[in-house]
Amino acid sequence: MSETILASVANYGTSFSVWRALEQKFASQTKARQLQLKGQFSHVHKGNLPISDFIDKVQSIADSLAIAGSPVDDQDLILQILNGLGPEFDSVVSGITSRSDILTVEDVQALLLSHESRIEHHLAMNDITVKMQANMALGQGRSTGVRSFANNN
Repeated sequence: MSETILASVANYGTSFSVWRALEQKFASQTKARQLQLKGQFSHVHKGNLPISDFIDKVQSIADSLAIAGSPVDDQDLILQILNGLGPEFDSVVSGITSRSDILTVEDVQALLLSHESRIEHHLAMNDITVKMQANMALGQGRSTGVRSFANNN
């Protein structure tokens, strides 16, 4: 027992009273911790995190809640993951929530990772298209300049 804890129970005469005092001392801390974690759990959002990091974050809070004596079942975990996603995931969230079968956290993660991969693919394709258009515009400007220079000679 640490000195701090020992000092808080040193005046008790029986082991029962010591255990009871310790239980009361730490129960209030546990309840406060549960409330803090439940607040974090209900307000966690993906933001700019990759899906795998976001799910790890939600899972970590759920694990901490379980340790604090307030476990989260898988369906509540999935619901919070889906609620924490941005609008770019609305189509996959709609698909997941409309299913009649029960999905595991791993199933949901796989679906979200696949959707994230598609989003990244589309962004990369758009980026390539923009670069190609910029190069074409730049190339047309150069060729026009060369023609006008040749016409002036």
